[in-house]
Amino acid sequence: NCEITQDGSRMYANYTFANHGFKVQKDDFQMRVSLRNSFDGSMKISLVVGLMRVVCSNGAWSMDGGIDLMRKHTASVDVEFASNAVDVACRSFQSQYETLDLFSRTKLNQQEGHELLNGLVKRSVLADRVADKVREIWEKPTYEEDRTRNVYNLWNAITQHTTHDIAGERRKVELATRLSTNAT
Repeated sequence: NCEITQDGSRMYANYTFANHGFKVQKDDFQMRVSLRNSFDGSMKISLVVGLMRVVCSNGAWSMDGGIDLMRKHTASVDVEFASNAVDVACRSFQSQYETLDLFSRTKLNQQEGHELLNGLVKRSVLADRVADKVREIWEKPTYEEDRTRNVYNLWNAITQHTTHDIAGERRKVELATRLSTNAT
């Protein structure tokens, strides 16, 4: 899918690869490559590898900042840059599985989840109002698959809020991406 914002000056394109994925807990993930570009030079061209949680179309961004490959938008941006970026993204996909698998094996109780969110607020990773919205999802999961109490499901509450509410309803794609990546 492709979205144009800010009166046509910014473009966000997402490509989901249905045949390239993995399973964590009972959730299926597919690889998603996102391309950002501005036509007025207001942001760098960027290629980001991410995950698409199939059960709810919850786009979860990459955990590895090295996957967010950027280059200043000039005439020097070429096809080779994009090709190399996609190669790096594909190689990183396995490490994302390993991280999510570790998250799913790390049990939390309800209170420990709140303490982790408090720590993210204390470290200025999440604002209080964002953490409060995540707490609502953590307290009453939207999806049956998220009722288990572990780091994976807390992470999923964060990505649900950032991708659905911030990027979706409020249309603040950059903010949602930054929050999700930093929280991870």
